[in-house]
Amino acid sequence: MKTRFLITVLFLVGVSINASALAASTLTLNVDGYEAHQVRFDYQWTSFSGNEFYFDELQPGNHHVRIVKLAYRSNGYGQHARIVFDGMVFIPGMTAISMRLTNRGLMQTVSSVAMFNIPDANCCHDFNPVTCASTYFPVTDDEFFRLRDAIARRTFESSRVEMSRQLLRDRRFTSAQVASLLEVFSFESSRLEVAKFAYSRTVDPHRYYVVYSAFTFESSIVELSRFIS
Repeated sequence: MKTRFLITVLFLVGVSINASALAASTLTLNVDGYEAHQVRFDYQWTSFSGNEFYFDELQPGNHHVRIVKLAYRSNGYGQHARIVFDGMVFIPGMTAISMRLTNRGLMQTVSSVAMFNIPDANCCHDFNPVTCASTYFPVTDDEFFRLRDAIARRTFESSRVEMSRQLLRDRRFTSAQVASLLEVFSFESSRLEVAKFAYSRTVDPHRYYVVYSAFTFESSIVELSRFIS
């Protein structure tokens, strides 16, 4: 009896943890202006200052956000912090959301892209065949361009790469879509990193050669080719 009870508890805990992981969202937060800022998200301060911040593994619901502007004192010695936003922000489940704090202190939603967790093709025997079948279908062109535009709006290259990995992880794409996605990156190294990550998420890997056109240097094509083989 005790053994059955323990197994039931462990199962329910596992289901709860898995459900939380599936519902997790990401937030990209941009703050207008040239001054440096710091963010306290759910009562934990960021370890750096800047104008763009990225948070992942967020649970759906309201989150407390405080943003302070860091400015040098008039005498030139030291900095002082001024609160420019202090309030609740709602994060929907399974969503890559982008927000912007304007110079007037208004928090605006720039984009909101749904993320769907799809079981890996190699693990289909553990899932319902109907659900697993979605693994083999790429996103529609409309959804792809929404994702591409959301990534392109990120200010920093590192944020674009991180967001790409997040959105690629749970979806399937055609090789042509991956080639188009790589156009939003400025650096060859970023295109190569995303191309490697996206390869296992394509529905037509036999056509991945179309991605080569996104690279400037032959060495990048050779490295990607070796990675694939």
